[in-house]
Amino acid sequence: MLLNRLKGVFIDLDGTLIDSLQVYRKAYEELFKKFGIVPDDRFYKNFGEGPVELANKIYSAYKDKLNISFEEFLKVRESILDSLISEIKFTPGAKEFLIYLKDKGFKIGIVTSSSRSFTEKVLDNLGLKGFFDVVITSDDVKNLKPDPEPYILALNRLKLLPDECLAIEDSIYGIISAKNAGINVIAVLTGANTKKEIKNLGVYKIMKNLKDLLKFFKDNLEVKDQ
Repeated sequence: MLLNRLKGVFIDLDGTLIDSLQVYRKAYEELFKKFGIVPDDRFYKNFGEGPVELANKIYSAYKDKLNISFEEFLKVRESILDSLISEIKFTPGAKEFLIYLKDKGFKIGIVTSSSRSFTEKVLDNLGLKGFFDVVITSDDVKNLKPDPEPYILALNRLKLLPDECLAIEDSIYGIISAKNAGINVIAVLTGANTKKEIKNLGVYKIMKNLKDLLKFFKDNLEVKDQ
């Protein structure tokens, strides 16, 4: 049973813990408007690749019209995102799930491809400053998801073994990253990728959202504790 040895739970941020995909879309719409660009909707289908990869693709496609460096592009994007942070909310059941994990004594970590600046602002806005035992962002690693480096670093920071941990992800890139670090994955369908897209990736379970995952934990941990 997966929960028998469980000591740590790693949770992805965008699309898993927080409902941020529409905020990212709104931010890019404002950015495109600022530079007079009519975007191609196909880029919005790449949110599962992570915010940095998406930014790279959009910048590469429109750099001639943007007429600024990639670093400047990221600063403009970050500034727009900052103005929208108050619109970012928890996914269904996320807050309750975090409280449950904390009450049960699990180590809890965030593993995200978002920047540390953005991540800290989001967590602070949601009342989660200092809540997590480890927070791994794009600023902490050379290689982002789907590379396993973010999860390997999280394991090392918490001094836990892969089979003592669980990763919760919504995207193909995130699932591959965690699995290649040797960590079991439960996928939730609150992000960019569909059940059809992730069902063959070898995840332990696929859940609708963290509300359903909380029920799974309660049902199985309470049976275990009896």
